[in-house]
Amino acid sequence: KGSAAAGDRGRVIGPGTLDRNTHVACGFSIDDVVDLLPTEVDIELPGGFRSGDAVISRIDIESGHENVKEGDRGIVIGPSAVDRCRYTNCQFTNYGSVDVLVTDVGREPSEYHIGDTVVSLVDITIGSETIPAGQRGRVVVIPSRGRASSVACKFSDFAPVNVLRSQITREEAYDCPTNPMQRISPDEWGVTGAQLDILVAKVVKAFTGDRENPNVHEVVREIIKPSCLASHVSWAILMNPSGRKCNTFVSHTWTENFLALVEDLRQRFPDFATRVFWICFTANPQTWPKEKLKQMIGGAPHLSPFSKAIDNCETFVVARNTSKNMYLRLWCVAELVFAQHRRKNIEVIGNMPHHTEKDGRILMVDATCSDPEDQVILDAIIKLAPETFAQLISQVVAARAGSTVPGA
Repeated sequence: KGSAAAGDRGRVIGPGTLDRNTHVACGFSIDDVVDLLPTEVDIELPGGFRSGDAVISRIDIESGHENVKEGDRGIVIGPSAVDRCRYTNCQFTNYGSVDVLVTDVGREPSEYHIGDTVVSLVDITIGSETIPAGQRGRVVVIPSRGRASSVACKFSDFAPVNVLRSQITREEAYDCPTNPMQRISPDEWGVTGAQLDILVAKVVKAFTGDRENPNVHEVVREIIKPSCLASHVSWAILMNPSGRKCNTFVSHTWTENFLALVEDLRQRFPDFATRVFWICFTANPQTWPKEKLKQMIGGAPHLSPFSKAIDNCETFVVARNTSKNMYLRLWCVAELVFAQHRRKNIEVIGNMPHHTEKDGRILMVDATCSDPEDQVILDAIIKLAPETFAQLISQVVAARAGSTVPGA
């Protein structure tokens, strides 16, 4: 009796009640016990894996005589003979079968199961309707012809629809504890100057002619997001899969010239190549859906990755630019509040726009951000700043490039 939908999870409770030779009885709830053919169910392995899943090694794995390298691709064979609760058996290219911790491997980003919760990465237009980016849905059908380019998904308020695998991502790719962004401390989301130069080389190659000298928005959209889309991590973690401890926090705006920002940092720090920078557009995962990213960086700003990084970095840098007064951006004001609270000295680089407002009291009132909820929270934090804070803003705005402003 009972019923079960594709993707429902249950347990085998015994032989089939109608034909014990060909079917098994599976319980999906107290009231839903269903006779199914063995070919109609999959054994779910620890970590949510299933036999046949394509996986990627997250780290170097030593197992007996086999040494699987980080990034090697393989196939899940079945349960481990050693520890069925924590391990699964995989076959990697050029290696024999290896028992691996389920936290050491991850499903290929475009590998889906029926029942997977997914998030649309882009607006998906179907006839006269549009499924917006960030919409949650569920995989309901996977084509039988192998790894087809599309799967059928059901999004709330929409009929089931075929979508390209590249248009969606599994929600657990963000929330899963094995995602490096979930297990690496925010103060280790750093990039070295040498790694910034790798990004510079990509930017110089991609932006030519009248598109040279892009701002940070453009670099994130055209270089960082495509590079990080498959791994669901930030540029920093893409460069340093195990994380890299930061020593220099960089406060900046996204309207600035990216190449000028990197050059200003290079000129300010003789150890630029090996210094480890925390910069929001490389540190935070830019491909995450907006609401997931907001959950990570908003809500309680004093507990955000920004605040944790400032707390643990030895150096706090204000990277000014000539396109916009950065203290008209509320997050930049809040970062300076955190720096003053931690008694950080302020290293000032870059120049402000000509004829810019220099009165910190006015800037504290005029500063805005794009999210109304963040505006309320950040305004409340700034109101708690000491009376000397407005003076600190004025000093940073007026300071000579290359100078140091006492934060205490």
